[in-house]
Amino acid sequence: MARADVDMFMGRLFAGAVPVEAPNAKQVSFGRACFAASTNIGDLTELVLSGTLSWKGALGGSRRYTDLLVDAAEVTKLLQGGAAPRRNPTKKEIGAEVACLTMPVLNGLISLGALAVAEEFCPLTRRKLPVVTRESYEAFRSRYVVLTEICHERNLNARVAGRYLAAGGVMPAFDPDVVKNAIYERASPFDAALAGCPPRGAIYAASHPVRSRGDRNRVETKTV
Repeated sequence: MARADVDMFMGRLFAGAVPVEAPNAKQVSFGRACFAASTNIGDLTELVLSGTLSWKGALGGSRRYTDLLVDAAEVTKLLQGGAAPRRNPTKKEIGAEVACLTMPVLNGLISLGALAVAEEFCPLTRRKLPVVTRESYEAFRSRYVVLTEICHERNLNARVAGRYLAAGGVMPAFDPDVVKNAIYERASPFDAALAGCPPRGAIYAASHPVRSRGDRNRVETKTV
């Protein structure tokens, strides 16, 4: 680019810029404005050259590129004001919705391709966030159920229920060592496999009968 072209470009950038000696927190350089608004130099330069910005500043009255100041709040509002709300959930949000889908479980499902991940811009944080695609999450939830959920609904012990399911030919859809839990196809014959499964605490209660006060006294007397 010829020197004359550079001078013309810089003239357009600084056109209408106000000399600033002590910029406030929102009057920032291009680099900091890009970071604050999660944008790139190209988009920000276009805002400046198009005359869209209502304020520009020149640090110390200089015309160096690094001394051009913009209002970070204005840039953010212009670039993100019309941004649509985020539609895909984060792993943390999924865990808050379904407690048994912990971070290790979700990471295992992602590694196996059962859940798809992407990045989505978040208007609240003004950052791109790693998310789980809603399509893959809803497809997973409609097809699979976690053993923890099964036991919660039926008041069963997970270890005992897992043994009954295995005996009934109902096996996990994913390797439990990878997903850190047992996850099954919702269409599995749970009613048949768990028909004789005792409720939570029943096995312990049967093997640890509660003695009456008289029984305890007799045992203590014999001991003495």
